[in-house]
Amino acid sequence: MQLAKLLKFLQCPYCGYPLVLNGPKIIRCSDCNTDYSVIGGVPVLMKEDHLNVQEKKQQIWFNTHYSKFSDEKYLLENWRLSMLDRIFSFVPKNKIKYYLDIGCGATGYTVIEAVKRNNWLSFGVDISLEAMLKAKALAQKNKVSDKTGFLVCSAEHLPFRNDVFDYVSAVSLLEHIENKKPLKEIDGIA
Repeated sequence: MQLAKLLKFLQCPYCGYPLVLNGPKIIRCSDCNTDYSVIGGVPVLMKEDHLNVQEKKQQIWFNTHYSKFSDEKYLLENWRLSMLDRIFSFVPKNKIKYYLDIGCGATGYTVIEAVKRNNWLSFGVDISLEAMLKAKALAQKNKVSDKTGFLVCSAEHLPFRNDVFDYVSAVSLLEHIENKKPLKEIDGIA
């Protein structure tokens, strides 16, 4: 998804004001003037000094973990197929327009398959830049990059405007965070 199109859905994760392009590799908050990097076409919408100790540990661990993943192979193992069936069977496909998976990981399979199977405009977020760069590459290889958006952020500070998403998933996420703030975040954007 083009950055300009993606910006229509975003807000500053810390103050809630709209974000604007400030060059090809910088997104700026229109209120607090915080600058966020765009790396490899992936917005990084979090600041290190805003991460708690647990988030910093998770970011290091997942960046290391996902650095070993390939952005060449897109393989849906049986457990992933089963997870997709469970995620997508809960709602009528024609009722969903915008979908978000929080903590989508390096395969981005939920986001990619939401487009391939359901034609939903789909977004994936993760705390790991390594994961989002690989997921974006896989979306391009699967020819769904025009309907997918990947970005780096904390699940505790989601950078989306209120009431954007019709459907949200968070596969294997809550066990990685100290508090349940993401549940409040999800309630606001969905």
